[in-house]
Amino acid sequence: MNKYAEAALRATDNIVKKRMEPLAAWQEAVSYVFPEKEASQKKGCPRGTFLGLCEEGYIIGVKRGNYTNSKLNKQYAIDAVEYIRKNKNYPISPNELWVKIVKNKKHNEQMSVVLALIKSGAITV
Repeated sequence: MNKYAEAALRATDNIVKKRMEPLAAWQEAVSYVFPEKEASQKKGCPRGTFLGLCEEGYIIGVKRGNYTNSKLNKQYAIDAVEYIRKNKNYPISPNELWVKIVKNKKHNEQMSVVLALIKSGAITV
């Protein structure tokens, strides 16, 4: 499993089971998954994706709120979930999903986060 996917699942558990706030939950999760890699812990695209999904109430058990300033990654995540819901195109790889949502940029683990949450049942499609 992709490390950012693992972090997203751990962060979701932190929120639901430990009642942590989404940003603190994400920070704990990436610190656990990447214990010696500060740059990986700070990577903004997967964090913005996860927090954007939290912010808009897409993740079961997470209340809506203001969790991120990342407008683009949040929108990519929402578009990806809605694409899968509309097209029932699942399973799909992170790269394939990225091309469907954003054609001209490099994938930076955003879709790994989205797909892990869908596969785990944290987001219903």
